[in-house]
Amino acid sequence: MTSRTPFGNLLLRALDRSADDAVIISTESILVEEKLAEMCRTPGCDNYGRSINCPPHTLPLGEFRTLLASYTWALLSKMDIAPEVLLSNKRLEAFKRLQEVTARIESLSIASGNLRSRGFAGGSCEQIFCRSGGCRVLTHGLSCPYPDSARPSLSAFGVNVFKLARHAGWEMHRMGKNSDPDSVPSSLLIGLVLLA
Repeated sequence: MTSRTPFGNLLLRALDRSADDAVIISTESILVEEKLAEMCRTPGCDNYGRSINCPPHTLPLGEFRTLLASYTWALLSKMDIAPEVLLSNKRLEAFKRLQEVTARIESLSIASGNLRSRGFAGGSCEQIFCRSGGCRVLTHGLSCPYPDSARPSLSAFGVNVFKLARHAGWEMHRMGKNSDPDSVPSSLLIGLVLLA
């Protein structure tokens, strides 16, 4: 983590755009783990293959690593979300907000002259935006109706968000579908924008 980057203004604007906190990090601190990417495959994830932003339709891990190596800095943002929200049917609205905030930060970065900026969020865009009506790109060969909001999931590329959160100084707790919200002290969602 560093404060000596040319992205201070972008950091302030990210916080203005609904992120609860944001930091600029070196891309060297973004760990890609094959075993985490494998969790996206069925039966691990019900969303596997259902959208253009989920595996196997995303960049292969090798290409993602090459892409990542072509960047020096990234903006990591977080949104604090109550555990009971993430463990309820309201979680899709939280993930939608994360996708939209990440896309806005990406747009701000591009408008600031970082033309190669690319955003990554969490969740399946098909489930979040198309509401399980099927990915129009995959099912009908149409353009994505949400190009300004939908972003690929960090999980699809095996990015260890827990290690990223720790690197940023944020407390992140594991929880699953059957977790008791009262036993989880806090929860958050993380977005990432690679900065050119």
